[in-house]
Amino acid sequence: MDTITAGQWVYANRHEGICIGAPAKSGEWYRSFTVGFFDRLFDVDGWQTIATIAARHIGAPTDDVLYNLERARWAIELDIVRDWWGGARGPLVGFDYVSIEQLQDVQNQEDIRHAGRAAKKLHTKKRRSQFASVRSDLILALLDSGVPYVCAHPACDISVNLTIDHRKALSRGGSDDLDNLQFMCVGHNSQKRDGP
Repeated sequence: MDTITAGQWVYANRHEGICIGAPAKSGEWYRSFTVGFFDRLFDVDGWQTIATIAARHIGAPTDDVLYNLERARWAIELDIVRDWWGGARGPLVGFDYVSIEQLQDVQNQEDIRHAGRAAKKLHTKKRRSQFASVRSDLILALLDSGVPYVCAHPACDISVNLTIDHRKALSRGGSDDLDNLQFMCVGHNSQKRDGP
């Protein structure tokens, strides 16, 4: 993506430059404007005056040009646009021209995807805290039933950082009943093959 079409008469390029003018039919955007290219227009005090003069020169309504310039400014300042331009990745790779409307659609999709990620993280956090409390209850229940807090592997006597292991894996029809649970160290638990 090299150029954002910000509405009639206004285009922005990957170097934060703004073109004001009417596109010609040459196909090369940098040669297609009757007024020209302004490098970092929004960094200049009085850029509205420059835009007004350019609009008068091409016979375009000043208010329309200023409105479209604000839209171009919004697009240029989007982090997502900078990522697309700088990193050559994302949903707009391959576009030479993209409109503000297309950018707004993609921004909305990114916002939805980000909200989905945030919701998933929150769900995972809640699930982990619930699992931690269930795990604590299982540990206490195992200890209360007389199961020693030592690795259940015959040749191991580790008694710190133990995991709760299912003798018969849940995937093989095992249950969370106390008679199917035992303590194991991480090393021996990971050596077991619990798969179906």
